[in-house]
Amino acid sequence: MNNTLKLLTTLTVLSHALVAQAVVTFDWVIVGNAGNAADPETGYGSVDHAFRISKYEVTNTQYVEFLNATDPAGSQGHLFDFSQLPEYERGGIQFDNQAANGLKYDAIAGRENMPVLWISAPRAQMFVNWLENGQGSGDYVTGTYDLTANSDGTRKSTATFFLPNNDEWYKAAYHQNDGVTANYWDYPMSSDDIPYSDDPDSVNTPDSSNTANFFKDDSNANGFDDGYAVTGQPLLDANEYYLSEVGAYGTAMSPYGTFDQGGNAAEVTEPFPGPPGLNIFILRGGSFSSGSNGLNAATRVLARDGSYAARYGFRVASRIPEPSTLLLGALAGLGLLLRSLVFR
Repeated sequence: MNNTLKLLTTLTVLSHALVAQAVVTFDWVIVGNAGNAADPETGYGSVDHAFRISKYEVTNTQYVEFLNATDPAGSQGHLFDFSQLPEYERGGIQFDNQAANGLKYDAIAGRENMPVLWISAPRAQMFVNWLENGQGSGDYVTGTYDLTANSDGTRKSTATFFLPNNDEWYKAAYHQNDGVTANYWDYPMSSDDIPYSDDPDSVNTPDSSNTANFFKDDSNANGFDDGYAVTGQPLLDANEYYLSEVGAYGTAMSPYGTFDQGGNAAEVTEPFPGPPGLNIFILRGGSFSSGSNGLNAATRVLARDGSYAARYGFRVASRIPEPSTLLLGALAGLGLLLRSLVFR
C-alpha cells in the first residue's frame, strides 16, 4: 500500500510539472531548418535559429486575460481602445466599469475565439512582455521589449517570448519546410495558386485546403469567391462581423502548421527603428477585407508602430524551451521508484 501511495504521489508531482501554470497558453508549431536561404524573389525569410510560433492568432479571450491581469481597475487606456467595444467596427471585447476589479473586461459572446483587433505594435509588445514576466499583474512595459521613453524597444537577446519579426513571420508562412532551401510558396496555404474566398463551413469551395477569409469577387454566383468570405456578399454590411474563429479553415495551413497567416486579421510583426525617433513595423498576411494580393508573399505594408485599425491583429513566437530541470528530476524520481517496486 505504501508503495502504491508513493507511486501516486510521484505521478501527481509529475503531472504538475507537465501542466502549464499560466492562464494564457498557446498551441505552438516549431519552425526549424535554421540557416535556410532567403526567398530569391523578395529577399525575406532567412532565419538563423529555430523557434516556435503560435499556430493561431491571439484571440479576444487571450487578450482579455491580459487586460484583466494588468489593468484590473480598467484605467489603463493605452492597453485597450474603445474601438474594441461591441458598438464599434469589429469590436470583440466588452467593458463593464461596475464589475469587480479584475473582471471588467470580457470577450463578447460568440467572438471569444476570433482574433483580437485594433492592435498596435506597442500593445502587442506589452502583451508579449506580460507573457515574458509570467502573466502576473506587474510589469508589462519592460521584459522582452523595453518600452520606456528612452529605449528603442528592440528585442532582448535572452527573451523567451517575442513578436515574430518580418523574416520569422515570412518563413513560418511561406517557406516550404524542406530543409535549408530557398523554396517558398506564394501563399501561406502551401500553394502558389490564388486561394478561394469562402466561409469556412462552406461545401462549395473547390479546394478547402486553399481557402481563406479574404475578399474576392469573381462575379459568378457559384457559392464561393462572391465577395467577403463570411457573408458571400460584395458589399460591406455594418451589422456583420466578418471574422472567423482562429483555425476555422482546418485544412488550409502553412508547411509548418500555422493557420490564418493569410486573411482574417492582418498581423503586426516586430517593429524596428525607422527614421530618427520613429519605429515602424511590417503588416503581413492581409485581412478579411484584403484582396488576394494582400495574402501574397510579395506584399508587405509598412506602418508606424502606434498605428492600429479594425483589421490589425497579431500572433506570438517563442524560443524552443529547454527541458525543465523539474520535469527531468520528476522523471528520474519516477524511474527510480518504479525500479524499486519492480525489484521488491
